[in-house]
Amino acid sequence: MLQVAPRNTVGNVPLQWYKDEEHIGYDISARKIKKRDREGRIDSFLSSKDNDDDWLKIWDDYNAEEVKITKEEAKIISRMMKGKTPHANVDPYPDYVDWFEYADKGHPLSNAPEPKRRFVPSKWEQKKVVKLVRAIRKGWIKFDKPKDEPNYYLLWGDDTDTADNKRQGLSYIPAPKPNLPGHEESYNPSVEYIPTQEEIDNYQLMYEEDRPKFIPRRFESLRSVPAYEKALREGFDRCLDLYLCPRTRKKRINIDPESLKPKLPSKKDLRPYPRTCYLEFKGHGGPVTSLSVEATGQWIASGIECRYLFSPSDNAHTCGTKQFRPHVF
Repeated sequence: MLQVAPRNTVGNVPLQWYKDEEHIGYDISARKIKKRDREGRIDSFLSSKDNDDDWLKIWDDYNAEEVKITKEEAKIISRMMKGKTPHANVDPYPDYVDWFEYADKGHPLSNAPEPKRRFVPSKWEQKKVVKLVRAIRKGWIKFDKPKDEPNYYLLWGDDTDTADNKRQGLSYIPAPKPNLPGHEESYNPSVEYIPTQEEIDNYQLMYEEDRPKFIPRRFESLRSVPAYEKALREGFDRCLDLYLCPRTRKKRINIDPESLKPKLPSKKDLRPYPRTCYLEFKGHGGPVTSLSVEATGQWIASGIECRYLFSPSDNAHTCGTKQFRPHVF
């Protein structure tokens, strides 16, 4: 490729510096070199249709002129843009040529056996180690002791701000999760969750702390649910609580469940009950199979297998007897 000397002596200066200027640089006499006007796109299009070799023309920005290259130069530029060598007859990966001759050689380049010194420990290194060990034992060689790091602390600070206390401080306490929505916050809740107009009017008379935060409403479908007007306010209040309210861990008290049971009185404290007989009614001769007490406690009726019913009287301590038919029992 023929190399032509530059016509404009602007030097190797980036033309981006003069992009918005009317000149492209300065010559050796410090005079401005004005830019040349290029032909328009319409003229370039018409020229490409009239001339088949118009694609070989390139614009030289430094010299401000149009240069026509040959087809060989165009092929070289195309190969370089593809990352190939400029000339096609150059092989970048030639076959390896072994220049060594093995015809009359019975061994490779080096077939000498390994020397003995590679397997035997060095005597001079052993003497050096023994000398250093003897000097360390006799105290001739002393090692530097590790220096204690200075323990700085705040002179006027609180004891809770020291590094030791911070290291042993509380671990990370996660934020409490917001409450999950209930049935009343459904878009189609049950009838018992929907308040009447009278109940809604009563809500306005209550204090703000006691007033319910959400009034259930019913919608036909989920897409007809409007935007929640208190979403931003509740989100701001939660962020404010997380920022301002301190978090503490509640220690669980380990209590024996048996200690929570009431202590029953001892049987010794309940004497003479139930060991002392206070009142006795005699009337049945066999075992009592049924017993019924009146609600007021005035009458007691007992029955046995022989179909006799005794009704004792609490005044005379006597028993009245009456026989019933078998079908009654």
